Amino acid sequence: MNQWGAWDYYTYTKKSTRSVSTQGTTFTQLGGTWNEKEYRSQSYKGGKKSFRVNATEKITMNTDFVNEDHNVMFEELTNSPEVYLLESHQNDSANSYLNKYVTPVKLTSSSFTRKTKANDNLIQYTFEIEKSKTLRTQSV
Repeated sequence: MNQWGAWDYYTYTKKSTRSVSTQGTTFTQLGGTWNEKEYRSQSYKGGKKSFRVNATEKITMNTDFVNEDHNVMFEELTNSPEVYLLESHQNDSANSYLNKYVTPVKLTSSSFTRKTKANDNLIQYTFEIEKSKTLRTQSV
């Protein structure tokens, strides 16, 4: 969202890198069972196990080589309270919901330095975003 409350769009055409970081809790499982009159050891049980693992996806995006006219838009991206990632192309019916394609993200790049052709010659920017929704891979 830019300073006037309107949406600006930019397609990042250069290399993007996706990474996933996980965070979770572990517990120690018994190495067998007490379901019978005596304890029975089972080799596939026991040891540390993961519990409630959540993953966060981060994307590092690079712009194409741009001219100085794009500086204002990228500076407003850094200051924007709302940033979204548009995923995939909408090829389904007209009654499809937009929420399938729009993902809220948090811009984790916290600073922006305006580049000029005189100082930097070729101008290219790199931004890092983090998807707002965690990928819950397991819930026990």
